[in-house]
Amino acid sequence: MEKDVLKLESWHTPATDYPSKRVGNYRIRHRHYKHGYYNMWGIAEYLFFSVVDKIPITVLKEYREGKWHDWMVDDPPHWRAMETYAEHVKGNILVGGLGLGLIIHALVKNPAVTDITVVERSQEVRDMVWPLVPKRSPNLKSIGIVMDDFYQFVNEQRHLHWDAIIADLWVAKDEGEKIMLLYREAGPTYDMLKAFYPDATIVLHGFVTVTDIPLIKPETVNLMLRLHREI
Repeated sequence: MEKDVLKLESWHTPATDYPSKRVGNYRIRHRHYKHGYYNMWGIAEYLFFSVVDKIPITVLKEYREGKWHDWMVDDPPHWRAMETYAEHVKGNILVGGLGLGLIIHALVKNPAVTDITVVERSQEVRDMVWPLVPKRSPNLKSIGIVMDDFYQFVNEQRHLHWDAIIADLWVAKDEGEKIMLLYREAGPTYDMLKAFYPDATIVLHGFVTVTDIPLIKPETVNLMLRLHREI
């Protein structure tokens, strides 16, 4: 079982160095994951990750309905997922949702990536996060951000060519809500993007069944299912 657990004595991502700040209804904050075990969801072939003492975590939060809600974090499963996506794409990349900008940090390290376009609907997120992401690398020809709704953008720009589309648009508070999002939004979004851009690699972060870049190996999925039945 120990081989299925990622042991962490320290943790660092590009977002670890972000300053804490607030712009309108969004803010960046830093906290810690304490000693213990956490879900890795099968990413990088690990079922869990264990924190030996504590590790720093950066969070993008949104204020709505009278309280702050987590929108994106840079914990091990999220950062490893972004690294995996970035390693398996090339050419002209469309990114849906800026978030903490983790995917940008990962993409610019891939020499096969030539162009990056980010679509973000929140000017507040853009003003806070965009200055913190890298804008150049040896093989990168262009990088830019478009202020627009992702669906409106892809509908109006069907003539554009994308080699890959990586979208991180949803946050679910539990597994039940995630299943509803899969059937109501993520699944139809994947079908729409495939119809618009049949040759593009499509990734919808958070939904392993509607992605062209598998995060979890079949044998890991089988192990997770077996453990779930035993529990």
